[in-house]
Amino acid sequence: MMVPSQTGKKAEKAAAAAIVSHPVLSLGATRFMELEREVEQAYRPQMLQALEEKVQAEAGTIASQAPQCPHCGQAMKYHDRPKVSWIVRYGRLRTAAVRYRSRPAITSVGHCWIISA
Repeated sequence: MMVPSQTGKKAEKAAAAAIVSHPVLSLGATRFMELEREVEQAYRPQMLQALEEKVQAEAGTIASQAPQCPHCGQAMKYHDRPKVSWIVRYGRLRTAAVRYRSRPAITSVGHCWIISA
């Protein structure tokens, strides 16, 4: 069985689709990408330090107010401050997370925890 050939606009679209070529990626990094990586490597410690300072400042503002328990509405009590860390683009970010616990919630729904870094 023969398939009739396409004519008109359909044929033009099919021909145009056959001609379209996809971009080819280069095998190596461009010089700009190499420079960008060099700068990032050189300033990585300073960027990590700046990020740690910003996280500490944010934690200081959050820790100044005890959160309210979402179950009973009372102010939660300070529990502890364990050390935590995250992997970020610049290395490992280390800080202490403040944890709060609500005593009245223990009997009804188990422990109610809120953690802020």
